[in-house]
Parts: sequence; structure tokens; C-alpha cells
Amino acid sequence: MTERLFSTHDVRPRQELDGLWTVTLNDAGETAGAGDPRADTLSGGRTVRMLVPSCVESIPGAETFRGVARYERTFDAGSLLGPLDEERYLRIVCRGVSHMADVFVDGTPVAHHEDAFTAFDGVIEHRPGARTVTIDADNRFSERSALHRENDYYSYGGVTRPVVAELVPERYVDWVHVTPIRHDDGWRARVEVRIASCRERLGTGEPGTVDGIVLRLDGRDVRTLTAADATEDPFVYRCTLDVPDAVPWTPDAPHLTYVQAVLLQDGLKVDDLIDRFGFREVRVEGDKVLLNDEPIRFVGFNRHEDDPVFGCALPVEAMMRDLNILRDLGATSVRTSHYPNDERFLDLCDELGLLVWEEAHARGPEDEHNPRFLGQSLTSLTEMVTQHFNHPSIYTWGILNEYESNTEYGRSVYVPMYERLRELDPSRPTTSATCNFPTDICLDLPDIVSINIYPLWYSDAPVDELVREVLDFVRSSPGAGKPLIVSEIGAGAIPGVRDVRRSKWSEERQADILSEQLGHVCGLDEVMGVYVWQFADCRVTEGWFAVRPRTRNNKGVVDEYRRPKLAYETVQRAFEEYRDRHRVPTTRA
Repeated sequence: MTERLFSTHDVRPRQELDGLWTVTLNDAGETAGAGDPRADTLSGGRTVRMLVPSCVESIPGAETFRGVARYERTFDAGSLLGPLDEERYLRIVCRGVSHMADVFVDGTPVAHHEDAFTAFDGVIEHRPGARTVTIDADNRFSERSALHRENDYYSYGGVTRPVVAELVPERYVDWVHVTPIRHDDGWRARVEVRIASCRERLGTGEPGTVDGIVLRLDGRDVRTLTAADATEDPFVYRCTLDVPDAVPWTPDAPHLTYVQAVLLQDGLKVDDLIDRFGFREVRVEGDKVLLNDEPIRFVGFNRHEDDPVFGCALPVEAMMRDLNILRDLGATSVRTSHYPNDERFLDLCDELGLLVWEEAHARGPEDEHNPRFLGQSLTSLTEMVTQHFNHPSIYTWGILNEYESNTEYGRSVYVPMYERLRELDPSRPTTSATCNFPTDICLDLPDIVSINIYPLWYSDAPVDELVREVLDFVRSSPGAGKPLIVSEIGAGAIPGVRDVRRSKWSEERQADILSEQLGHVCGLDEVMGVYVWQFADCRVTEGWFAVRPRTRNNKGVVDEYRRPKLAYETVQRAFEEYRDRHRVPTTRA
């Protein structure tokens, strides 16, 4: 078990805290939850042993659990041997806890987090010997968690992504970001390195100094950063490198380049961080999306991290299974609806050349305007971009699926989120999927216009009539002249329901509708990409949408066990015709 598909450190000692944990389940309403000052006194309830990562719902009898799950594990911190005998700290990294979390080490609080789909960490002074890590995972719905609510996908509970213990010096490498830059003579790389301070995080003193940071590309030293390379932010160092021998990353030849930042102190290598990136540039020019100055088009699927056995805690083998099915369908892209995905899935997309629309966590209008919504959305967005910045497969950042883009309140949320996106990463275009026609007032904000439409499913209008109405609106809006993507289109079918009358919810009706939908939109030259809703049937919150049979969104072209429906071959043929028409490279296995 690993948190990434490659080694992320040569110098920093680390131990993955996989394996069995002791888990105590406390039902909703009776106990303290994440963020509650009584959280450290949780006791009682049902106790089981569970692997990490996993979902609580995989425990027999806890399939609908809604409450606080306390995970506990003791490990030998003495096995983490670092290069310094002086000041060192224990860093606990959680890749994902659903959906609110408090983390303790030996009973001392070290971290609090409020979203299931991004990583977070905490630090505490290091000492050898046994250390006990406790994680309280709270998947209850409450106003404290504005992003998690009853929804058209399921909020699972538990420690759903890997957990790692690391030994770091007082100053350590927090992240490395590489922005590839095309120019006439080849490629450059703008590199930013952020150094974090444990003392500053704990409020125990002034940050220490850094002697230097050695940058390496594919194992070769290329530059040493010093205080002269520090920016206005003293924790961030920046430089631009000429890379004359750079090999570009493209979907049909996804070459990856490794970058390493090695921290020097008193002549010693005291810390490091390794990541991967690709030499590729994405930009918008008129109504086209360009990859390395070549127009790109794509066909693909919306995909939820959801499995009837694993919940949202898919092992990497299940991720690869999904990707093999997606490639067999002829998909060249995937949208991570509606939240950041496990970074191992993104690693696989990088290696396979599958383009990714990654989306910050937030979906649909709020029942009530929670005052925490904007702040938590901005945090989720910031963590997503910061943590996933280097993935070359990500061609666009998305936000706020089907949110209130037709209201002034909604616009007041869209504006600061787009501003934050462009501040964090001006190198990628931005988008948000809308279903608000003809009342959308926010199409001036994204770089790419994305529309969700369901002709013949939620609308009885003929496909060509509804699509023409939507396109006429876009052409007369501030979104005119921008690239256009059909971000959702599809129909539902209950697996195994076959009907010669081709009635609604039959597999025959789904195949018919998708054939007509895709036959029309894939034939439009102005449509740069099409995403079918959705890849696989997924679980939804019971009671959220009473018309969801089986308490699932049944619009998958495969069912929850990945068994093909009749629509599988329909979509496969439509995608092949689209790729042939537009000469789209395929990653098909």
C-alpha cells in the first residue's frame, strides 16, 4: 500500500500507517464530533478492527453509519531515523478523512480538517518510542460542514485515504510547483519551492534559516537556490530554468519528468521532496483549447469515487480497473465529479495520458446560505490546486457544479473563487458546469463554458431543439466565443431491466437516448468536448432525491459492480466516431 505511485522522498524518513487500526463507532446524536472540545473523551460504542484506508460502511451492520468513528493506532516512532540529532518533529499526513476530522498524537490535538477530499497534516515534537495516533472521523451532516450535506452522491465515513508518519526538521519542504513554459527554442520550467516551519506552526519560536535548496531534474542537479531566490514570501523560493533537452508530455506520449528539492543545513541533506510533472502547456485561444499549441478535443465520462465494496476508499487496483474500462470505452478524458480525487488516480491518469478536469468540492445550490460555505469552498479549492498542481493530466480546474450562477448571491461566490484559482495557477484555464439556462449571469467568469443538458430525459424536447436553444443563449451571452464543453449528458437505466417497449429506466431506453444525444452533440464542430453522465452507478443519500431507484444515481453505462449495460457499446461507437471525425488521439487499451 502506498500514498503515491512513486517514491516521494530519498532523505525524509517516513512510515506509512497502513494495516489494522482499532475503530470505535459512536452513533450520531450521542457523542461529540469533529471540532468539539469533548472529542478527546469519546468512548464506548462498538469497537472493531479495520484496515486503513477504508470506509466505515464496509463493516457489516454499519452500512448506513452516520456518526463519529474513532480510529487509533500505536507505532514505533523510534524507527524514524533522521540525519539530524537536533530539533526534529513528527508530522502526521492524512490524505483524506471523511468528512470532518480531528487528529491527536498521544492525546494532544495536532490537526483539524473540514473536507473529505483533500490532504492535511499536523506536527508535534518528536520523541523516540511508542506514539499513539487517534483520528476522529465525523460524517454527520451539520451546519459546521457546509460542503457535506445530503446529496446526489454519498458522504461516506472513515479514514478513506492513506495516512503517513514523517520525521521532519524544523524547516522542511512543504511543496514544489513546476510550471512548464514553451518558447521558440524549446522549454523552460518556472520552479517554486515552499519551505514550512514547525516552530511557526506550533507557535513555539521564530523559524530557522535555510542554507540552500538543491533542485534536481530526473536525478541531475540543475540549480541551488539561496536566500537571493526568496520571494516577498520568505517561505517561498523561485527560479526559472532552461531545459533544452525537455521531452514534452502529450496524451499519446505521456512523458513524465521528476523534480526533487533537497534542503541543505550545515552542509547536510536534511529534507527533500520528489514530485513529477510534464512539459506541456494548456491555454485557451478563441473557442479552442490548445495543448502545446495544438487544438485538443476530447470525449469522456463523469466519474464518482464510489464502489459497492470499498465505498469511496478505492484501492489502486480498483482505480486501474476503472481506467481500463474507460479506455476500452474510448474515453480520452475524465471529470472528477464533484470533488478532488485520490492522488493515486491522478498519478495513473498522468501515466496513461488521460486528460482530467479536476473539480473543487461543492455541488448544487444551498438549501440555506451557510455562512461557512464560501470559506470552506475556498479552502477546498486552495488545497486541491496546491496539492495537485504538478499533474500534467489536469488540463482545467472546475468549481461549483450547477451552483447558483443565475443569482447575485451565487455570483458573489463565483467571483472570489475564480479570482483565487487564477491567483494560485494562472497556467490552466478554468470552468464550471452550469444548468441555468437561459438565466445564467456568470458566463463571463470562466475561460471555458461548460453546460449540463439532459434532452429526452429531464426534458421532453427533441435533442436538436434543446441543444439549439442552449447554444443560442451561449452565443448571445458573455460566454460567446469561448470554448464550449457539454459537461453532462445522459440517461438512466436500472441494471437488468429489459423491456421490448423500451420504457423509461430500461437499458434499451438508456441506449436509445444516449445514441440520439451523442449522435447530435458529437457532430457539432463548436463542441470541444463531451462528458457522459456517468461512468458507473453510484450511491446517493437516501431521501435526497426520491426519484432515484435503488438509492443510486443509475445513469452509469456500467452498474456499480462495473458490469456493462446495453449503452456501453452505444457510447463506445459514438466516441469512436467522434475521435475519427476530429482526429482525436486515443488512450484506448
